[in-house]
This record gives sequence, C-alpha cells and structure tokens, in this order.
Amino acid sequence: MTKAYERLLKCYQCFKDKINFKPEVALVLGSGLGDYADTIRVEAVLDYHDIEGFPVSTVSGHKGRFVFGYVGDVPVVIMQGRVHYYEGYSMEDVVLPTRLMKMMGARVLFLTNASGSVNYDYKAGDFMMITDQISNFVPSPLIGPNEEMLGERFSDMSEIYRKDLCEIIRGEQTQQPYVEQMYQLVKDLGKEPVIVKKDITGFLANRLQYAMLREALYLVEEGAADVEDIDTVLKAGLGLRYAALGPFRVCDFGGLDTYNRVNQYLNETLCDRKEGDPLLAKIVAEGRCGVKSGAGFYDYSGDKAAQATAERDALYIALAKVLYQKKQ
Repeated sequence: MTKAYERLLKCYQCFKDKINFKPEVALVLGSGLGDYADTIRVEAVLDYHDIEGFPVSTVSGHKGRFVFGYVGDVPVVIMQGRVHYYEGYSMEDVVLPTRLMKMMGARVLFLTNASGSVNYDYKAGDFMMITDQISNFVPSPLIGPNEEMLGERFSDMSEIYRKDLCEIIRGEQTQQPYVEQMYQLVKDLGKEPVIVKKDITGFLANRLQYAMLREALYLVEEGAADVEDIDTVLKAGLGLRYAALGPFRVCDFGGLDTYNRVNQYLNETLCDRKEGDPLLAKIVAEGRCGVKSGAGFYDYSGDKAAQATAERDALYIALAKVLYQKKQ
C-alpha cells in the first residue's frame, strides 16, 4: 500500500467518523459558483480543517468545506473551494479530494472553474463546456508507484470529451430558458443533446443499460445461455437495430399490436430483481473486474487486453461512421 493511499484511507475514515451520508454525484465549485451549495437541501457540512491530512485551500473566496445534501432527490457532495497546483500543493494533494469523493460513493463528477478567454464573443458570466485540453505545464498525478486499489495506471481518456450523447437534467426549479440555452450549447458543440424532463436516479442511458444488463445476467444465471451467446444476440440482432433506430421506432416497424400481445405474457417472466446481481458480485469478489484486471466475463491476460481494446475502438469508429455519417 502506497503512502498516498494510506493518507486517503485516513481522510476517508475521518469522514466516516463524522458524516453519515453516501453521495451519488460529486460537484466541485469553482470561483464565483461557491454560493450554489447554499441553495441545495443541506444535510451536513464538513470543513477541510476537520479532516486529518486533507489539503486546505488558501484562495480567497473558497470556503474550504464539503457540503452534503440533495439536489432534487439526488444525494450530492459539493466542494466549496478546492486546492490548486499554483498554491504550492503537489499533484497528489490536488487529486486527493476527487479520490476521496469517489470513496464516499460518488459515481459522477462535475468540475467547474472560472476562466478567462481569448474569444471576444464570450462575455463575463457566460457558461461554456470544455471539449478538449492541452496539458503540458503541470506534472501528471500518475507519476510514482501505482496504487492498484485506485485503478490501473493509465486510465482510458479516449471518451472523456467525445461522447456524442449528452443528457441535460432538468431539476424541479430549472427555468425553461436555461434548459433551452444549455440544449443549444451542447448541440453547437457537435453532441446529441437529450433533455431528461425530471431528475431521476441514473438518468436515461444508465437506466436502460442496467435494465438490459439485469436481464442478461439473469439469463446466464438461469442457464438459458452463456455469456458469448448473449453478446452474440445483441451484436447480431437487437443491438444493431437499437443502435440504428432506437426501441420505439423498432416497435413501430415491427407492429405495436404484436409487441403489445407479446408484452402481455412475457413481462411476468422477466427478471425483476431489486438488489444487486449475485453473479456480478461474485465475479468482482474474485478480482475479475474486466479489461483493467486481466479478466472479467472474458480473458484479457497477456496481449489480449490490448487486442480487445483495439478491436473495440475499430468497431466503434466503423459503426459511428455508418450510423452518423450525415453529421460529418
């Protein structure tokens, strides 16, 4: 165990001793946005000074505390102030808060900051979305011994800005003009915006993905098919149709009367498990976490991980060119 990880564990234990809260979303507030944390339904506050070994911001206007609460029904942890490399902190210090929020339970991270611009079309207070970056003036936080508990050394950075789909979540108090403004901004960035009309756990893509995964795991557990068979069914049939048309247009072409008739008797046989899947939990407990660990549902030992990644990327690019060539 590295010293950095030992320090992270101490910070996490300090948090656990003081706060009983599990966030799903982490939000780092940059300069000018700190007051947003005061508008949510606050459940608890934890000052950075009260966390053993935690770096404390020295920048004016950064309160230096975690705020725990709810945005709508979503449990969030908000950083009111962060530490910066220019303050004299090491990169280990700079990334520690993000790693800590991950350990708290956060699965989604929103980063914000105040920035200048060389584009005369921008005005003070305008919102913008970062779509690319060039970083050659700060050391990488990956330097030094790799801590396996935090993941593989080289994270996949290929999709951090390039995802075509962008879900715009509308909160209970979000005014329509702001929704429309964000929709247009995302569209101007060349992405495919979708407005989620209510704040629902997991939003859209995750809920659809995990509903399908739940049934796929269930079919394997019941002995109806093996992993390879399930993947083949989706790749050769259902997945291709859904990628091209989406589920509702597929139903229209198939005939809604047919889908309604099948729906009447098939739904009661589908998996309706509410807790986590035991097969998935078992595989993870065995240390098989997928490509990054060398094994998951498939074997990725030796050169197989690099080969599988290259094949995946080639397939994604080829499919995207066919499905979305009208955008190019």
